[in-house]
Amino acid sequence: MCKFIAAAALCVLSSVALAHEDMPLPIGRGGTLGNLPPKFGPVKVLVGYSSSDPQTVRSVTLTSPRFGTKLNSCVLAKLGPIVHVVASGSWYHNLSHLPPYVSVVFFTSDGYNPSRFDNNYYSITFSLTDGHILLAEKVSHHWWSSMHGAPILPPDKCSGWSRAG
Repeated sequence: MCKFIAAAALCVLSSVALAHEDMPLPIGRGGTLGNLPPKFGPVKVLVGYSSSDPQTVRSVTLTSPRFGTKLNSCVLAKLGPIVHVVASGSWYHNLSHLPPYVSVVFFTSDGYNPSRFDNNYYSITFSLTDGHILLAEKVSHHWWSSMHGAPILPPDKCSGWSRAG
């Protein structure tokens, strides 16, 4: 009986741990994010590109029935050439520490390879409750060292980069 209870507890704990991981959110037609609970309403990420350069992002807007958030031009200027955009999110974690959120990841053109984990990217995390930007960071991988991250602080004002610890 004790083995059964231990096995059941392990299954429950592992499913709770899995719920805390970011869930991939497919970006559908018109920018609608899939896999979100209905209570957040349809959430869209709209990425506008330059007509003269399809890798230059000119606008990024996240919309829902509750908010509309558009990235500042200084954040867009930091993105550089973008070749791939993905989204993920979480809403099952401890909400006293962090609200439900969506992260939009912009992979840069320098050496992008979808089968590798060490691509360079920019990640911007938005609150699903009010659209505020919670975190914006640049992550770079260099052949001579490990991954380096640099947050934009404050993330919604674009005051500059500072080194991550």
